[in-house]
Amino acid sequence: ETIPMPVAGAVVDGFYELVAIVFPLAFIVAFLYTQKKVLNELITEKETKLRESLRMMGVSGAAIIGSWYASYAIIFGVLCAIFAGISSTHIFPSSDVFLIFLFFWLWCMAFLS
Repeated sequence: ETIPMPVAGAVVDGFYELVAIVFPLAFIVAFLYTQKKVLNELITEKETKLRESLRMMGVSGAAIIGSWYASYAIIFGVLCAIFAGISSTHIFPSSDVFLIFLFFWLWCMAFLS
C-alpha cells in the first residue's frame, strides 16, 4: 500500500484566465498599425514604381530590400522592447527579457519576408 506525499493546496488565480483572453488581443492591436503601415508603403511603392526608378538610378535590389529591413528592424525593435518590458514584468516574470524581446522581434521581422 502506498501513501501519497502531502501536497500543498492549489491556488486558483483569475489573473491568468484574464491574461489568456486579453494578452493576444493587446499584442495584435499593438502591432496592427505598424503592419498596416508596411502594407501601405509596399502598395505605394508598387503604384508609384519607386523601385524601378531607384534601379534606373543605379541602386541595387539588395540595397532597396536592405533599407526596408533596416528601417523596420529599428521601428519593430523599439516596439518589441516596450512590449517585452511590460510583458516580462507582469505576464512572464520568470522569463528572460531578452528571449521575450527576441521572440516578438523575430515575429515582427517575419512579417516583412
